[in-house]
Amino acid sequence: MMRGMMVVLGLALLPGCPAGTKVVSKTDETSPNDVTKAEGVKSMQGKITDLDTLRGLVGSEIKAFMERYHIKPQHLRTSAVFERLSNLTEIHEPTLSPARFFFKDDKLVLIYLEDSATLGAYDRTALKARLGGNGVLLRSRAGKSNNLHVYSQQGMAVSIGQEVDFIQIFTPMAQSEYEQNIYQDPGKFAL
Repeated sequence: MMRGMMVVLGLALLPGCPAGTKVVSKTDETSPNDVTKAEGVKSMQGKITDLDTLRGLVGSEIKAFMERYHIKPQHLRTSAVFERLSNLTEIHEPTLSPARFFFKDDKLVLIYLEDSATLGAYDRTALKARLGGNGVLLRSRAGKSNNLHVYSQQGMAVSIGQEVDFIQIFTPMAQSEYEQNIYQDPGKFAL
C-alpha cells in the first residue's frame, strides 16, 4: 500500500528511485515484505540513497535493521537527540547510506539525509511538485533564506534554499504533531 501511495505521488520518478515491483504469488514462499526488502537492497547499488527505499524503512525494528545491514556497535550512538526528539539511538554507517537513522523505543522514527552529493540529484522545483506543492512552510535551520517544506501527511520535510539542503523522512502524522514532536524553530539567525 505504501509503495502504491508513493507511485501515485510520483516519488518513484525521482532520481535513483526503483519503479518496478515484483508480483508475489500465493505459492511463492517469499513474503511480499521480504521481496520489497530484497528489491531495496538490490536497487541501492551499495548505498541506500533513494527516497522510496528510505521511506520504506520507517517503522523498522532496530534489531532487524542491524541484522539486515550488518550494523556494528561503533555505528551506534545512544542518548541521541534530533530537534525535539530525545532519548534516541542513532545509526550512521556511511558505507550503508549517507543518511542518519534515528530509533525511539526500538522503532525507526526518523531518517535524516543531508549529503550534498545525494541531494544534488534532486531538482528542488520537481521535488516540491511531486510532493504536492510547497507544503506547509516553516523556518529552516539551514539558513535565513531557506524554508522547510513540510508534508507531514506524507512523512516528509524538505529544506530548500538555492538547492535541497536536507530531507527528513518520518512516520506520516498531522502537521500539529510534527510541529509539537519533531520540529524545533531554529531561532534568530545571526547576521
